Parts: sequence; structure tokens; C-alpha cells
Amino acid sequence: MSQSQQIRYQIYVTMVWISYAVAIVKSPGSPPQTYTPERGHWKRWCYKCKVQKPPRTHHCKSCNKCVLQMDHHCPWTLNCVGHGNLPHFLRFLVWVVFTAAYTFVKLFQRAISFYHDRNLPMYLTNKGEMVAVIFLLPLVGFIWLSVSILLIRCVIHVVTGTTQIEAWEKERIENQVTTQRFWDKVGDNYKSCHGRELPKLESWIRPGSPMRADDIIFPYDHGFYKNTVNALGPPWKWLLPWSGPSTDGIHYEINYDEQLDLPWPPDGGFKSGGEPHVYRDNSSEWTNDMGETLQDYGVDIAAEASS
Repeated sequence: MSQSQQIRYQIYVTMVWISYAVAIVKSPGSPPQTYTPERGHWKRWCYKCKVQKPPRTHHCKSCNKCVLQMDHHCPWTLNCVGHGNLPHFLRFLVWVVFTAAYTFVKLFQRAISFYHDRNLPMYLTNKGEMVAVIFLLPLVGFIWLSVSILLIRCVIHVVTGTTQIEAWEKERIENQVTTQRFWDKVGDNYKSCHGRELPKLESWIRPGSPMRADDIIFPYDHGFYKNTVNALGPPWKWLLPWSGPSTDGIHYEINYDEQLDLPWPPDGGFKSGGEPHVYRDNSSEWTNDMGETLQDYGVDIAAEASS
């Protein structure tokens, strides 16, 4: 590489380490001791933190604390990804993907030059550099591919206003919405909240048909632009290392489902009783199609069940 290319590369690597350090040390945020659940939200008490949990908050079994708008626990940063540090985590992924792609291109160019010089005597070839290129090219390619997949997954959740845990909940509800046990729990919650029996629900997408999973309104989706601004802050700050979210992680604007009129998730999730509502494959906890449970995202199931 030329001197200017080396300088640019060092800047890229420096930004990777800076964003990584910030993602490690920045707290995702925890609920204040003074928080009181608002009307229209589930009342969820964490017996470990001795605090009421705001919407979208979960107790992390690794960090041993409640995390605002918890997305997942990241083993790379030894930290939870949540409301306060999601922008920093995403910047770290972006810089890794960009720097890995730049590195891969330069290594590939060098590999091509070695191929063009394949008929030269070996004493004219830098053997150490050749071995490094052969070793690093697939390694960097693997890093770029794997982190890119994670980044795409995170970006999809950001633009849809969803955390990874809530995406898991959506899939669970889609799987269970046709079961009587699910609707029994929804009916109990409706009667508890409104003092009357659950009325007959119809699909607003297919009038006259029973309500399905895609008829249940997810309350935190406000369109891709507003979702992104809420999570990452204004667009002109997205690449700034210190930029954070636009919301406080405690109070949220809600899209109310006028027909169902229950907080998310409508069956309460692990709100009470300590019992998953529906089992799959005779397991003790529901899993999605990738075999993931809430524990795979770092959620403390015991703390959730005792809410």
C-alpha cells in the first residue's frame, strides 16, 4: 500500500478499536428505583433488582441487572446491548465490516499480483508475505461475512422498531396464535385489565376472518425513519462516536391496538406464573425456528417469570 493508503487504513483500524471500547464501557441503562408503571403497561417487578421494570426491560443473567430496551447480551463486549449503547454497538459493527472489506480487497489484490508473478524464481518472492496473504485472505473474508450478517440482522430490527428479544416474541406469538391456550391467556389478561370478557376479535386485514398474528399491532413500530432516529439519534450524528439514542428508554410512544387493547405482548409473555404458555417439541421452553430461547439472548428466565 502507498503511504496515504496506510494512513487511511490506520484510521479505519483506530475507529474499530474506539467504537469497540465505547461499546464495552457504555452502559445500556437500568430502570430508576423511582419508576412507577404507567397506565396501559404490564406491572413487572424484578425481585433481584428490587425495581419495577419499564416496558421492553429485561433482567440479564450475565450482567445481573435489569437492562432498558434489552436487545441481547454480547459475549464480544461482555456487556448487554440495549437502549443506551445500541448506537455504539452498531457503529462498532459498521467499522468492522468496512475495515474488513477494505482489508479483504487489498489482500485480494496482493494475491492476484502473486498469481501474476507465479513463474518468477522463488528467491524473488517474499515468502513470508505470501504465507500471510494465503492465511489472512479467507480469515478476513469469514470475519467480514459473519459480522455483516449480524449487522444486517441488527439494522432490520432497528428500522422495524424491534429488539431481538421482541422479534423472538413476535415469532412465538405467530406460532401460538392459533392455539386455545394462547387465547385463554389473552382473555384472562383482557378481563384483568378491562373487567369484562374478551369480545369476538376479527381480522382488520381480512374482514370477517378470525384475528391472526399479523393483525396484532406491534406498539413500538412508527415507520423506518422514526424507528431509526429513536434508536440511533438524528442522522447527522450516526457516525459520531459519542452519539446516543433520542429516547430515554423508559417512556415510549405507543401504537394502540383499539380492538385488542392490551400491552405487549398480549398474552403477558413471562409476566406471571413462571410458566411458558405453549411448549414446542416437549421442551420446557419455547424455541424459535433457529432453536433460540430467551436465555440465548441473555435473559434471566427466573427473574422474568417472577415478574
